[in-house]
Amino acid sequence: MTQLLQSRTCLSGRSWVEVDLEAIRRNAAWLKEKVGVGRLLMACVKGDGYGHGLVQVGRAALEGGADRLSVAHVEEGVALRREGVSAPIQVLIEPLPEQAALFFEHSLIASISSLEVAREFADRLPGRVKVHVEVDTGMGRVGLKPADVPAFCRFLEESAVFELEGLFSHLPSCHYRQPDDEQFTRHQIAVFLETVRAVEAEGRRIPLKHLASSGGVTFFPESYLDMVRPGYLVYGLLLDNPRLPLTPALSWKSRVINVLPALKGQGLGYDRNFRPERDTRVAIVAAGYADGYPRALSNNSHVLIRGQRAKVVGLVAMDMIMADVGHLPEARRGDEVVIIGRQGDQVITCRELSKTLGTTVAQVTCGISGRVKRVYLNI
Repeated sequence: MTQLLQSRTCLSGRSWVEVDLEAIRRNAAWLKEKVGVGRLLMACVKGDGYGHGLVQVGRAALEGGADRLSVAHVEEGVALRREGVSAPIQVLIEPLPEQAALFFEHSLIASISSLEVAREFADRLPGRVKVHVEVDTGMGRVGLKPADVPAFCRFLEESAVFELEGLFSHLPSCHYRQPDDEQFTRHQIAVFLETVRAVEAEGRRIPLKHLASSGGVTFFPESYLDMVRPGYLVYGLLLDNPRLPLTPALSWKSRVINVLPALKGQGLGYDRNFRPERDTRVAIVAAGYADGYPRALSNNSHVLIRGQRAKVVGLVAMDMIMADVGHLPEARRGDEVVIIGRQGDQVITCRELSKTLGTTVAQVTCGISGRVKRVYLNI
């Protein structure tokens, strides 16, 4: 009943996203089982839950078995706390020193990789906070090198305001399957484990060591360590050929707002960009680049109408796209249009669009704008 009522709320809408929270729960439960007993699952919900919805997805992932959440910015962590989320939340990006009070007030876990930031952060903290140390093993985005980690950890532990809970790094090529990428990733894992040994050789225990994002979870079980922190997989956004039993949670839908004849050779749309090679009909669809449908998909993608693919033709406009429905004589105003998702036996995946655009699946979902209403199923 909840799903039906939620779906009916958007029948008059121009464009909407449906997020199946049960899919999020199932994906989290499967991931928790996959990584094995004794390991924590930290679901990554940064970027407004990869465009799915920060709070809704965070709650569903925890309900499915995730032990904690990760975000990119302190504001995301504060938003989760204000909505009643009590699970541990790690902010993955190194904080600004002036944000110190927010970390303490909302019990957020900081990621630290700079001695200068650590000192300034400590000076502004009103009390103790948990921290995870990020070390650069090859990503190249933070300045803390493996050789400097033991001394850095000593500094943190000697401080009165830091509780050293974790040590982590990032594997930038773990989702690729080329030999050079595999070799580089395995080298990173080895460097990280050697760094852990160097820290622990001084008698210091690090409760949580973590490396594996979605690529690590998919392809490198040796990177699981104490905790994994997938993003893509929580949402069912699969990597190349993983054959994992995960369900995409997001569908993007719209409506046909008109169906018009298009004569052979007649220029249609901006720049009269579409000139049919035959007499046909075009459906005007209520979604455009202001909604997050990139202009680079002009003449280069499909939507689903009446269970069949219809090619997007002409230039994507701010508020509308056109689709050739000459092969769909029954297409008419009011028909549901699937931009991402399934209709009948046909499906258009985020992966399909990302490959056409030469980008990542996360950019596709994060790019769906805020004016596109999110409708949550199976609340």
